[in-house]
Amino acid sequence: PYDDPYELGGEVRFLQAPPRSDMLAASNIALGQGESPFIHLLSVGMAVTPQWADRALARFADPHIAAVAPLIYDVADQTTILSGGWEYDRSGGPWQLGATELNGHDQRESEVLPLQKKSAGRSIIGPLYQAAFYRTMALELLGGRLPTACGTTWSDVDLGLMLHY
Repeated sequence: PYDDPYELGGEVRFLQAPPRSDMLAASNIALGQGESPFIHLLSVGMAVTPQWADRALARFADPHIAAVAPLIYDVADQTTILSGGWEYDRSGGPWQLGATELNGHDQRESEVLPLQKKSAGRSIIGPLYQAAFYRTMALELLGGRLPTACGTTWSDVDLGLMLHY
């Protein structure tokens, strides 16, 4: 259940997942009901800034953009970036782009990073599900569902890689 404190009822449709559904199951239920050309995932406990979605959706003007990774800031310190999406490190493992990789770069101007954006020579492979935007058509080309083979922990990395290749 959701009390809709932001009064979004006129803009979005709220669905209720069965009890004990994990994030992937709940998101896949919603994906099956969607009617928008874009999908926005936002986890419980996240706070957004004004026009946050507008800035992210503007990136989709480029038809080659399949996903957008919004920057996630520390609520206690708005100057500290917690995440800007997933990348692969030199050892071949997934790594969250965070304060070390992104602070000092002028990312605040847009607060979103398209998948193709490189930061400090790194390629973003995808957003974290906690805050993500996807082009619906790109997800439909991959079966219309979030991948579940890697479980909740690595599914967003799996999807990012599928969107790249």
